[in-house]
Amino acid sequence: PSQALSGGNATADYEKALAAYRSENYREAIQQFDDYLRRYPDNQYCANSQYWKAYSYAKLKEFEPAIREFEKMRALYPNDQKIPLAMYNQAAAHSNLGQIAETKALLQRLIAQFPDDAAAQAARGDLAKLEG
Repeated sequence: PSQALSGGNATADYEKALAAYRSENYREAIQQFDDYLRRYPDNQYCANSQYWKAYSYAKLKEFEPAIREFEKMRALYPNDQKIPLAMYNQAAAHSNLGQIAETKALLQRLIAQFPDDAAAQAARGDLAKLEG
């Protein structure tokens, strides 16, 4: 709290949250990314923070919050370079919940919107398996 009053250091706080993620301390990472997004709502690392927060939920196999957080990332940062990956991971979360219609729809949208992205390549393979 005292650091928030003094402004904090956005880059250091982002790196700290990322370190928690990389150490597989996903609960801590979620909390730190959440704090980061509250403290620095317009910072350059906000989209990444939102992505890693969502992915941390997926790593914990908490797929419903993961889906919500990936959806939030896509809504708030529609032009971010991680959007195709967010869509792919959101589709995987739907798949893990047995939501096949949602999975297919998201994979199809990913392929249509980002046909040349690596995530679209993976999506094509996943879609073929689902439809196979």
